[in-house]
Amino acid sequence: MRRILCLLAACAHPVAGDDDQALVDALGVRPIATLPSANVRGLAIAPLDEQRIALAGIEHTGDAFCPDCVDLDPAECPSLCTRSRVWVQTVGAPAQIDVATVFPVDYDHSVDQVEVVALGADRVGVAWLDCDNAACLGMFAKRSCTARYATVDLAAGSVGAPQTLYTGWFGDLSLAFDTTSRQLLAVVAKDLAFGTGMFRAIFDETGATTLSPWAALGSTAARSPALLPGNGEFLVVADDWSPSRPALASPCTQSCDCLAAGSIDLEQGGLFAFHVGTGGDASERVASGRDARGFYARREQLAVIDAGGRPMIAATQSIDRVAEIFTHDGEAWQLVLSTPAPIPLWIGALGTADHAAWLGAQPESGASATVQRLVAGIAAGDASERAAFDEPLDRSVFVAAPVATARGVTSNVLLQGIFRRDGMTLTWDHFDLFAVDASW
Repeated sequence: MRRILCLLAACAHPVAGDDDQALVDALGVRPIATLPSANVRGLAIAPLDEQRIALAGIEHTGDAFCPDCVDLDPAECPSLCTRSRVWVQTVGAPAQIDVATVFPVDYDHSVDQVEVVALGADRVGVAWLDCDNAACLGMFAKRSCTARYATVDLAAGSVGAPQTLYTGWFGDLSLAFDTTSRQLLAVVAKDLAFGTGMFRAIFDETGATTLSPWAALGSTAARSPALLPGNGEFLVVADDWSPSRPALASPCTQSCDCLAAGSIDLEQGGLFAFHVGTGGDASERVASGRDARGFYARREQLAVIDAGGRPMIAATQSIDRVAEIFTHDGEAWQLVLSTPAPIPLWIGALGTADHAAWLGAQPESGASATVQRLVAGIAAGDASERAAFDEPLDRSVFVAAPVATARGVTSNVLLQGIFRRDGMTLTWDHFDLFAVDASW
């Protein structure tokens, strides 16, 4: 986990303080569910509609390495054998649906990322990464991963045949599904500056058929992708500080092959929007990366939504810089809000035709760095605010999932972990699902 730094206020435009919260008072926090933390290796969420949420996870059990179990039915292996069980359920449903059980092929393999995407009509797609974490260069984990994917009918409890999206690549996986074209977008990239760049492919909804093969988006410095489906194509937003630098032919096979992202191009680098489809890709720069001091200010976390018929981007730079909101007016991208940044570990977005907001977290003054309050930056017409709006908790937010409607996004589902302290030791006490709702 990246270090959490102290908040240093720095803003490009003046905004109201915490004592003037007319816009922020329209936000409310709604608890959804509390989840246990025992044996959890990973969690992911996807709103199915305005009421229901799909939750996918990885449960890690067993202490004994049993290589003979790799190709066997899990029921044939003793419970003491180490395994990762990938599961999915509708939040509130009485039982989980088993998607896959993975036995490690050696001591260095583990399943450590799960993704879930809504396919419509009570169906979801679930992907998981089985990674080789053996050391390379004596100090780094290879994290050379194979991505597997399967469809699940949540109502019937049935699971489709698992498909392999790629084998032996370094990077994290993101998914988006377009209900109009029935196409699945997969993106492999990293949030940090490794130098692998960003790659995308388009599949049918089962993952069995490749509709558009793997191809690079941007340069080796492209990272922190956010995905939005719609109208038969996809919008991928990413930071790229060296867009003229040639992309790799394919993703790196291990982390140690990708330790240099290239030099910063202050003139050409910045925030980019990639329009991705089976007919080809196109890109445009949303904003420059050069800040008012003449330095490169990388957008470390990004979110993109359909805000009532217009695409909207929420972006946050490092904590001593700014968070921004951009919308597209049909001709060009426009900056509609710039405020002091939150902790750049995650960012969420809310937006309609007349409101736009980013969601984040800020440390509580005088407390440990992990004790945080939710904070929002909101723009509506000529008015804007930045203010905290919930009670401080010792936590870390992992995922912000927007709930899309015809009006835009007025609800964002968040997944957070709550810490338990034992002296100087931090462990997970439990995980929470909750929503931030806007009464716009």
